Amino acid sequence: MKTMEKNYTVSEGLVLLKQKYFEYAPQNEETLRRAIRSGKLKAQLRRGREGSLIGEKDLLEYGEKYAARRQLLGGGFAAKASALAVPDQGLVRYVDLMQEAMETGEAKEWAFKLRLIEARNRWTERESRLKEQIQKLQAEAEQCRREEGLFDQEIMKRT
Repeated sequence: MKTMEKNYTVSEGLVLLKQKYFEYAPQNEETLRRAIRSGKLKAQLRRGREGSLIGEKDLLEYGEKYAARRQLLGGGFAAKASALAVPDQGLVRYVDLMQEAMETGEAKEWAFKLRLIEARNRWTERESRLKEQIQKLQAEAEQCRREEGLFDQEIMKRT
């Protein structure tokens, strides 16, 4: 006989995670909703007041990863660091936040370096994509110049 997995609404899921992971659990329902929208948390999407249904196994897997990440970054700091993505808010603001967190003991030096490396990698990837786009546009511009030259030659012949 196959047992049915229990499903939770977002609010029920949040309560379960807070019971299981205490201070390392997500603090509000929007965190779970964002995780569902981004695909980090699998859920059966439903409309209406009840909202999405999350399988217990998926919820606990997400909760375990979330709690481990918060423990790694140092409790209360994790929420601030997650909310402040380096590329979006700017490196200077992020560095200030990290220095403050290290002074208060909320973050470790290696966590700061890791976040900076991740941000640098994102910018490097973006630069590569932009360089590819530039090359394609330059080739397209060269093709346009050639075509323009052919039109000019044809116009000169006809006048």
